Amino acid sequence: MSKLEEALATGSWSASARLKLRAAGLQLGGLPLATSDDAISRAGIFEVAVALAANRNGGAGLDRVVSVGDGVWDVETARQLGVPFVGVTADAYGGTLEELGAEVLSADFLDPIRVHQALAQAPIPTATWLRGFFYTAAGRHPT
Repeated sequence: MSKLEEALATGSWSASARLKLRAAGLQLGGLPLATSDDAISRAGIFEVAVALAANRNGGAGLDRVVSVGDGVWDVETARQLGVPFVGVTADAYGGTLEELGAEVLSADFLDPIRVHQALAQAPIPTATWLRGFFYTAAGRHPT
């Protein structure tokens, strides 16, 4: 298995994100965190997270960057940036994520082998979401 460099990216402000993580019983340790304090757009926040992960890797380039998320905007940001995406489907968004082009979906990340497979196999999302509709090669569809 290849080595993973991880970073968290969230649209929350840093203080809010840290409060939510503590409330969930999660500790960042040395894990990089990119938030709305770091960039205005979700794409910008993601790019900051990637840079932080690369810096954690001694500044070496990353072999593969994959976005993991559970929301419509997560899929859309990955598509905009041309980044492969793994959807987290622990709630009702699973169908929507798939409709938006997320081909690799997982309800959890408990099995390390399955996680590595998902990260290795995930393609770039293909559909576009805009103002309550998503667009595919077949046309426009309401969400």
